[in-house]
Amino acid sequence: MWVLQEVNEFSKTSVMSIPDTLDWRKNGIITNVKQEGRNFLGSSIVAVELIESLHAAETKQLVEGSIARVADCCPQSQDVFECIKKLGGICSVSDYPEPKGKCESNACKPFATLQLVGYGKTDFGDLYWICKNSWGVQWGEIRCSNRTNVRMN
Repeated sequence: MWVLQEVNEFSKTSVMSIPDTLDWRKNGIITNVKQEGRNFLGSSIVAVELIESLHAAETKQLVEGSIARVADCCPQSQDVFECIKKLGGICSVSDYPEPKGKCESNACKPFATLQLVGYGKTDFGDLYWICKNSWGVQWGEIRCSNRTNVRMN
């Protein structure tokens, strides 16, 4: 089981240069795109994926976390990260592969949640964010402009 730890202080880091592009998927710390479906909220998926990535960055081992446990144990009205913290962390998907409780499919109106996994620059010099979603492997990547004054509805 992985445990979220609170960060109480930040260390100063000297930044020499920032690359023009960055894609964390190529660094071995991002799991494959998930299928959201009826049993999992996007916020639960992204919370588990962020913890997976933090764990992989820290340990150099990419392990898929159990979204099913978060779906079972964290009510929709509760902050997902606070709930995971109270649970003591997340389980691996091999330990807890399927939801064990009952889901109320009409309890809320679905909405999208994205995980920022990198950034880049087009051949024309336009800057963008690389976002990962949970709508399935056929529609798992979105590139969003990171320019100011861009409205997204």
